[in-house]
Amino acid sequence: MKDDKRRYETMVNECMNQRLRTRYNITGYTALEYCRPEAAKQKARPFDALELLFLAILGTLVGTLILSSVLDINGIEQDNAIVSAFSLRRNWDRLRERPSSQLHRDLRYIDGLRVIINHLVIVLHSILIASAAPSRNYDELEEMMSFAPLLVYISSNAFLVQVFFTIGGYLLSVNVLRDSEKTPINARYAGNKVLHRLLRLVPVYAFFLLFSVSVNARFDVNLSGYRLFTAENAICRQNWWANLFFVNNFLWPEELCLMHTWYLAADLQLFLMAMALLLVIHRWPKSVGLVFLGGVIASFVVPGYILHAHKLHPVLPAKLR
Repeated sequence: MKDDKRRYETMVNECMNQRLRTRYNITGYTALEYCRPEAAKQKARPFDALELLFLAILGTLVGTLILSSVLDINGIEQDNAIVSAFSLRRNWDRLRERPSSQLHRDLRYIDGLRVIINHLVIVLHSILIASAAPSRNYDELEEMMSFAPLLVYISSNAFLVQVFFTIGGYLLSVNVLRDSEKTPINARYAGNKVLHRLLRLVPVYAFFLLFSVSVNARFDVNLSGYRLFTAENAICRQNWWANLFFVNNFLWPEELCLMHTWYLAADLQLFLMAMALLLVIHRWPKSVGLVFLGGVIASFVVPGYILHAHKLHPVLPAKLR
């Protein structure tokens, strides 16, 4: 298979460059990502242990959801914690209920900001996926990308994500100030904050990691399927532990399992740093000026050094050519 792949890749390069030189006087390069037999010749593989485990967990969750919703609607076991947690009606009511405290009412504008930024991020990633997916003709996409306002917007992607980091830091500071009125702010308090955050993130994160190392490869049914599912399945089976320890943005920048989860790792790392700084400021209030000055200097020096050392663009380059 490897020899066939190498020979076919060479042949495609020669044929493509012959056509490019003849028609446009330019050269190009192609890389053959994968080879596999025709669909009719592929044998259906049995489900492995990880796939069976994922399906069992998924079935349990769906069954619990349905059963809890039925019991809650019929007024049975309404005080049960599992029914309360999984009932669709109960969770819909929680989602729609108005803030109960003055602090929550004062911070309602943040929800609107999150919706707007989320919408912009989704639009941006849709454009990026369209630029990376196979296409018969990229002319329309290239014309769209030449529209100056859209180009500015796409280049501002990094700043959109930083808004979420800023919101997280702001809300953490508000919570610490609120909690300082009724509980000691010390290492034990910080440990409980970290534990609470991990309990909210890790179970759901682990569920989707299990999906990425098991049944996701079975969704490889079209031209883009290999890159989206099969290749990621192989990467996740090798690097899954880096995700669970929230260090995947450091160790495997070019082979990320669940690429978008770099944000979870960065957010947790920033949360730990912010929690440490808040402990220092609470313990030594007069140090707030030095801490703030050090943070500002570091926010300029560290990115500047990374850009210089790795010869990176200061903003996201939005070019197809």
